[in-house]
Amino acid sequence: MQERDSQRSSRPVSKVGGTSCLGVVLFLIWVLLGAGFSFVFTLGDPLLRSFVVVLVLIWAVLGPFALSFFLVNLSSWLLHNGFYKASVAVAGMGTTVDDAIVPLLHVCGMFDSPIAVMNLLNRASAMMCLGQFKEAAAKLELAMDKSQGAIGWDHILTQLVVGQMASCYFYLGRFSEAEKFFRRGIAAKKVQLKPEEQRENDSPLAIVTALAGDMYGLGGLFEKQSKFALAEEQYKQAIETIDLHVFEDTYFLANNLNALGDLLVRTGRTDEAVDYINRAFRIRKQIFPEKDLMIASSFHSLGCLRFKQGNLYEAKRYLADALSIKESFLGKAHPDLADTYRATGELEAAMNNFAVSEKYLSKSLAILEENFGTHPDISSVLESLSKLYDKSGQSDKSAEYMQRAEAIKNH
Repeated sequence: MQERDSQRSSRPVSKVGGTSCLGVVLFLIWVLLGAGFSFVFTLGDPLLRSFVVVLVLIWAVLGPFALSFFLVNLSSWLLHNGFYKASVAVAGMGTTVDDAIVPLLHVCGMFDSPIAVMNLLNRASAMMCLGQFKEAAAKLELAMDKSQGAIGWDHILTQLVVGQMASCYFYLGRFSEAEKFFRRGIAAKKVQLKPEEQRENDSPLAIVTALAGDMYGLGGLFEKQSKFALAEEQYKQAIETIDLHVFEDTYFLANNLNALGDLLVRTGRTDEAVDYINRAFRIRKQIFPEKDLMIASSFHSLGCLRFKQGNLYEAKRYLADALSIKESFLGKAHPDLADTYRATGELEAAMNNFAVSEKYLSKSLAILEENFGTHPDISSVLESLSKLYDKSGQSDKSAEYMQRAEAIKNH
C-alpha cells in the first residue's frame, strides 16, 4: 500500500499574519495621518507649518514600514485562503519595499527588519503551495539569514522559518538536511514551551503549533525512510504535546492524528487506524469547508483505509473525491496529487482495470519526475508499475521498471 498523503504545502506551517489585521490598521492610520498633515499644512499658520514639516519627515520615514507590514497581512490572507499566485506577487512587492528600507535600517544600527522575514516566509510558503520548491528553498534560506541577524535563533519567527525550510527540503528529497532542521527546530521549541523560557510576547499556541508541525514533518520523513517505529513515536509525541497545552480541537491535532492513522494502515494495523483517521476527519469537518485540501487529505486516508480493508468500491469513491478537490485547487500537475494518483492506480490494479491503473500510475510518475528529477518517491511509483506489468503479463516491462526503481534506491 502506498505512503500517506503529503499535505505539507497545502497548509503551510507558517501562520505569519494569518489572522491579524494589525498591518492593515497601521497602514490606514499612516494614510489618515498623511491626509491630516496635508490639511493642517494647507490651513495652518507658518509656525504650525514648521512643526508639521518635522512630523511629515517622521511620517515619511515610517511609510515604507507601514506599507510592508500591510503587505504581510495581505499576502497572509491570500495564502491562507488559497490565492497562492496572488500571495506570491504581494509578498514579492513586500520584499521589494523591504530591500529599499535596508540602508535606513543600517543607519539606525539594525541588521534587518522582522517584517522582511515575514514577507519572505509568506512568499516561500505560497511558492510551496504552487509546487515551486527550489525557488521556495532559496527564499527560506535568505529569510533564515535575515531572521537570525535581526531577532536571533531563539525567536519564534526564526523557528517558523526553520520548520518551513525543513518541510521544503523534505519535499525536495534532501532528507538529511530536512532531518537536521526538524530536529533543531523541535529542540528549540521544546525549550521555548517551558514557562520560565517564554518571553513576554511569545504565544504558547504559536509555539505548540510550530512544534507539532515539526514533529509531523519529522514523522513523515521517518516514514519515507521506512523507520516506522520512529515515525509513530513522533506522531504520538505531537498528539500528547497538543493535548497537554491546547484544550480544543485544532487543524494541527488533526494532521498528526491523520498521519498516525495512515502509518498504522501502511503497517497493517488497520483496526487501530480507524479511530485516528475518523477523529481527524471529524475535526477537519468542523474547521474547514467541504471543498478544502484538508478534507481531500482525509478522503485520501479514508480511501487507503477502505482499500486495505477490502472495500474497494468505497475506497474508489473516497479517492475520487480527494482527486476532485485537489485538482480544483492545485491543477493536475502539482506534487500533492502524486500520492493520490498512485493510490488510485494501485486500487484500479487490484480491481484488474489495468489500463486505468497504468494511466494513474504514469501520471504520478510524470509529476514526480517533472518536479523533482530524482526523488525517493519515484522508486515507489516505479515499483507499483512493475507490479502492475507483472500482474498483466508484461514480464519484460515489469523487470525494466523494477530495475529502474532499484537504481534510484541504490543511488
